[in-house]
Amino acid sequence: MPQADALRHLRLLDTRDRAILFATLALSLLLLAVIVSRMANQAREVPGVPQAVSMPVVTGKSVGDAESELRKRGLALTEVRQQTSAGTRAGTVIAQEPAGSVRMRQGESVIVTIAVPPVPPKP
Repeated sequence: MPQADALRHLRLLDTRDRAILFATLALSLLLLAVIVSRMANQAREVPGVPQAVSMPVVTGKSVGDAESELRKRGLALTEVRQQTSAGTRAGTVIAQEPAGSVRMRQGESVIVTIAVPPVPPKP
């Protein structure tokens, strides 16, 4: 008869105590639901499956720094293009493919374009 005893105790509580008890239970259930939901949404690492990463913004960095940043995220710098640029220090990344903040998979390729000084005209 434990259920009957529980009901008897519940009847002894005044209305205010019951409201507090039910509010506490409701908040506890809500908190539990939020925790379970967050756990379900977390990315799970599966061996052998590349993880999704955000492409860093590497424009304005040296090609060495850009490559290091890409490597930290598991991305591969596969091509370095050159473009003349009078106003930018030589070796600085002036463009990237894909753009920064794009979601990618580890191991995917990245192309950067670096500034090179213009060729002076022949006399």
